[in-house]
Amino acid sequence: MAMGVLSRVAWAEQSGFLRFSEKAIAPKTGVVVKVLDGDTVVLKEGFTVRYLGVDAPEMDHTSRRHDCYALQAYERNRAMVLGRSVRLSYDRHLRDDYGRLLAYVTTADGLFVNAQLIREGLAYVFRGSEGFSKFDEFVALQRQAVRERRGLHGQCAVREETFYLGNTRSFIFHRPACAYGAKVHLRHRLEFATRWQALEKGFRPCRRCQP
Repeated sequence: MAMGVLSRVAWAEQSGFLRFSEKAIAPKTGVVVKVLDGDTVVLKEGFTVRYLGVDAPEMDHTSRRHDCYALQAYERNRAMVLGRSVRLSYDRHLRDDYGRLLAYVTTADGLFVNAQLIREGLAYVFRGSEGFSKFDEFVALQRQAVRERRGLHGQCAVREETFYLGNTRSFIFHRPACAYGAKVHLRHRLEFATRWQALEKGFRPCRRCQP
């Protein structure tokens, strides 16, 4: 017997997928009227969209003290999407903790923006504890960008450590002396010999200790 509508909704909620009502109102298309940084845009329809699975360097709009390669990521994002129609698709969660839509964004001519930013070394893979369906695809792109030292992987100077601590729940890696790294439970702690190893496994740098 086919699963009823209510049963499907209950299954979706228990499985961590989008709730039926949320999915029904999520926009499938839009026009980008503002680019906020390397991974966030605003649509003409009024929605703010954060690119799912992507973490571009931070821009500080107050002090103008941006992270390394933040301006390059912003400019590339702007060139790809500003003023253009885009298609949006979703994964397990519709919104982030700030209420922004979490979406895969594709331009009308077929450019997958999330993937392109990682491919060009303009952003890191962003994976939380629950993951997302394109994680393996994005990690493969990041691995190639790291090995070829594209974008920030080749242009941003970093002080190397003798090892790094990774958190298998947050997929963030830290310097050995980082206070946040010290709080990672032993069950979720992973050690990397180099920062490149962490990046090739899909981990992203801690914003506090900036490994």
